[in-house]
Amino acid sequence: MTIPINKKQIKGEQMKKALLIAMLFGLSGVGCTSLSTLQGARTNKKGEMTHTIGVGSYMTEITSSGSSGAKGTSGETVSLPMVEYMFRYGVADNFDFGLKYSGTSYGGDVKYNLMDGNFALALGLGVNLLSVETTVGTTATTTSITDIIVPIYMNYDLGNGSAYFVPKVISKSISGGSQSTSLTQTGITIGYQFKKEKGIFIEYNMVMWSEDVSGTSKSYTIAQPAIGYVW
Repeated sequence: MTIPINKKQIKGEQMKKALLIAMLFGLSGVGCTSLSTLQGARTNKKGEMTHTIGVGSYMTEITSSGSSGAKGTSGETVSLPMVEYMFRYGVADNFDFGLKYSGTSYGGDVKYNLMDGNFALALGLGVNLLSVETTVGTTATTTSITDIIVPIYMNYDLGNGSAYFVPKVISKSISGGSQSTSLTQTGITIGYQFKKEKGIFIEYNMVMWSEDVSGTSKSYTIAQPAIGYVW
């Protein structure tokens, strides 16, 4: 993969940010850290194990606006399939942990349930990791991405199922070659479990952030709809 960067127009920190952002979106062609939640606020009971399979599509888009304020989409919108597996284990009745593999990225999380009734609430902490080799011009670079994720899980029971809503903050570190930078992203997951704990679920995940590069404000959006099954 070749990701062109006009280095004459960008200097110092701006060049570093532009290069790493381009690498981040370029990785959409070969791999990416997963956005999915694959779970609501309820935790596994002590000693209980569950397995989750999810399939979806990973989509990226860049919107830019210059000094005129005119907005538009720069670059191509990328849409790629995503297949994931998650294992969870209950350490206590209200505390569990999970391990997730998403093709090119992997990670883990812990979750602590605070309330469990018709409305359920939980706090979590997770990490996603990705390392892949890309080519920028004629230079091969190993790019590493680490996501630290702080979500708040909320469920509200509707009929035989349960809707869930998960706002999250993501601290993303990107390093490639001798360059590195960090981003703070905000995200949200909206989903529905057709049964309150196990079975089929659907969800829509979105992450957003913005950067200023050479006087141009760019807003980035990554979305990942998914459908899955828990047993």
